[in-house]
Amino acid sequence: MIQTYEEFIAEKKNPCWPGYKQIGTKKKNGRMVPNCVKESDLSDYSHDFSVNEESESHQEFAENRLAGATKISKAAKEKGGDALLTYHHFHVKLPYYQKAVDGELDMEELKSEYDKLLTDLYEATRNSMNISQVRFQELVGKIEVVGELLIENK
Repeated sequence: MIQTYEEFIAEKKNPCWPGYKQIGTKKKNGRMVPNCVKESDLSDYSHDFSVNEESESHQEFAENRLAGATKISKAAKEKGGDALLTYHHFHVKLPYYQKAVDGELDMEELKSEYDKLLTDLYEATRNSMNISQVRFQELVGKIEVVGELLIENK
């Protein structure tokens, strides 16, 4: 099963104390840190912190996503076997995040690519699923990364 970056990190180590849960991140002393909230106080949170905080810049967003996709793809490649599908899903995201970090994204070009990727997926799956598992994971990975970068940069 493909995990989000947040699920991957939470599985590997919980940055909060017992009885606390991470709800997004916050800026402290100029850097992003986990926002640890008492589990008993979670009902006080009406805002959805599952997506990045407003204080996180576009570059920080891309840097965090690049770090997560790199870790997940590396771990999946090392594991091998069926995990290679996860590798293909996340590895294709790396160049997009890197371009975002470097400030080299052309949003109009990205919008056109998004439309093309959706068309490619539709054409390959609409009648007979005439697509390999690897190609499917790569297309869906690209659709995810391009979509979230478009949303993040609107």
